[in-house]
Amino acid sequence: MILEYFLELKATGLYCAVGDFYLDPQQPVPTAVISHAHADHAIGGHQQVFATEATHAFMDLRYGKNAGKVKCTLAYHEKALIKEVSVTLIPAGHILGSAQVLMEYQGIKYLYTGDFKLQ
Repeated sequence: MILEYFLELKATGLYCAVGDFYLDPQQPVPTAVISHAHADHAIGGHQQVFATEATHAFMDLRYGKNAGKVKCTLAYHEKALIKEVSVTLIPAGHILGSAQVLMEYQGIKYLYTGDFKLQ
């Protein structure tokens, strides 16, 4: 399966081995990409957090100083490189600041939807 080397489901959450980051982890991790600020997707205690400005703001309100030591704010459609993986946040329409996470590696695209709204 094409995902086996790229994404792995761990007790902490969905882990991207190539980029060494987690998607919406449920325990504090070194690097997290957060799709949106609902408590089942966003927790405090991460070292580095990639998210939209609104998601960071919600996390700041909820977790204060524990919202993340290094905040990497991404606008929608802005690319960020995490190790060898290009990460782009795409509007999800679920709540303010929610995003789907498009990951690109070696010409292959992977999409983590998180929660989204069709209409």
